[in-house]
Amino acid sequence: MVGVYGNEKILEEFSLRSQEGRLPHSLLILGDRGGGKKTLAKSLAQLYLSGDDPEKTRHLLETGNHPDFHLIQDKDKGLKKQDMMDFIEESQKTAYLSESQVFLIDHVDDLTPQGQNALLKSLEEPKPGVAVFLTGTNKGKILPTILSRCRIVQVPPLSQEEVRTLLKERGYGKREGLEEAVHFSRGSLGRALDLLDQEEKIKIYQDLFRGVQGFSRKSRDYPFVFSEFFLDHKDILEDLVFQLLVYYRDLLLLREDKESKLIYLPDRFQAQGGQGLKTSSLYTIIKTIQKSMEYFSHNGNKRLGIEALLIKIQEEYL
Repeated sequence: MVGVYGNEKILEEFSLRSQEGRLPHSLLILGDRGGGKKTLAKSLAQLYLSGDDPEKTRHLLETGNHPDFHLIQDKDKGLKKQDMMDFIEESQKTAYLSESQVFLIDHVDDLTPQGQNALLKSLEEPKPGVAVFLTGTNKGKILPTILSRCRIVQVPPLSQEEVRTLLKERGYGKREGLEEAVHFSRGSLGRALDLLDQEEKIKIYQDLFRGVQGFSRKSRDYPFVFSEFFLDHKDILEDLVFQLLVYYRDLLLLREDKESKLIYLPDRFQAQGGQGLKTSSLYTIIKTIQKSMEYFSHNGNKRLGIEALLIKIQEEYL
């Protein structure tokens, strides 16, 4: 199968389901951006489309030429209700090579509520032989009625060593910035590759973590100073907030399980990070950041949101 790295357990489960004739007709594949959701979807699609010639199915999926595998996405403007209406019409047609068809709708969490409601009908009344795969990063932006009708598959992050190995296999072993890309990848090969192509973002992340050290000064003015850093990078503000979440999550893991393979915090920040913070304060900060991420996902005011977040973080240091 294509793209099995890190997803072996998921594929084992679905292989067994395939043998028993219990493959679900609706899947929601959740994970970080660049974490391999579409790659996993293609691997799972092989189980739905293989028929009498699994090798031919694998080749057609890898090359993007399988006539019964339909990818629905819009990278520029986002999916709209009309895209869902087109999908419903296409799903009524007969499969070409297989007894089934697979429709992969990418970034369903970016779809408008009207579009999600249009999609809902296909999930409520599935046509025989039609499987619908959805991908998303933010479960909170997906309608509960869609969540309740899908089998949810969570794509786990890779360990640092797994990301490093995969980058080396792709010829990046001697690339400058490799270790920084591994650390800031958050277990996503796709993000690591993007960082190696956008070295300026690595510097922004480094500045973020240096800025976090300013909380230890215990100044009530610091949140307003630090907020300007986030506002200077409004286009990636939500990504920076997520990096902040990973930072404090890693500090918590360091206290509870120093050998965890899911700690991404660079060593130089581990020693100085979280000094003077109680474990209970780390839990509070993590919950606060999660609430802020939900606020930003609903287009909340960025200045008000980031200032409120940083003030609450600073309070845990006082």
